[in-house]
Amino acid sequence: MLSQRSSESAPKRLQARLVVRLVHAASFTTIAILLHLFKIPFPLAPFLKYDLAGVPLAVLALTSLRDSMASLPVFALGLLVLGADVVGALMKVMAETSTFIPLALVYSKSARGSGARLAVIASVAAASLSRTIFMCALNYVVTPYWLVWARWAESLESAYRMTVAIMPYVAVFNATLAIPVALLAIATYRLLARAGVLEAYKR
Repeated sequence: MLSQRSSESAPKRLQARLVVRLVHAASFTTIAILLHLFKIPFPLAPFLKYDLAGVPLAVLALTSLRDSMASLPVFALGLLVLGADVVGALMKVMAETSTFIPLALVYSKSARGSGARLAVIASVAAASLSRTIFMCALNYVVTPYWLVWARWAESLESAYRMTVAIMPYVAVFNATLAIPVALLAIATYRLLARAGVLEAYKR
């Protein structure tokens, strides 16, 4: 009788855990969308703007990389609703993805076999390097065509010259944004873990 009750309650516990994880993912994604409303222009290139939308996405990635990836379409849709163009929304999604994937992977591996401080340093460095390199490459490919489409450049050749000219600013911007995002995400993740908020993610 006891084993029968246990077997019957197992699916209910699993269902409850899935509901909690869904609520967590929805909450983190909603917070990310709202944080995108608050922007600070990058002093060296005001058309680039800092925001902390990546922090809740990175926290979600540290708890479950699968859940964070699943939340990206909702995040992109939220950006479009807020008025972002399709290219801008996709670039933002790719920027945050290139930040939280290496952050989560490196942090989970280094936290197991080394000290907490080394895990933070390694994961933050990986996130910053990944975002900087990936976004520079992506901007080099996408931005010239966007400049021509938006009529900021008369030809593709001039658009590439403009893109190369702003590339140092793009690199500095992404590097300096990835570091605080990664640090805040790790701090928030540790705080929530200690508070028992992330119990649903424990196996």
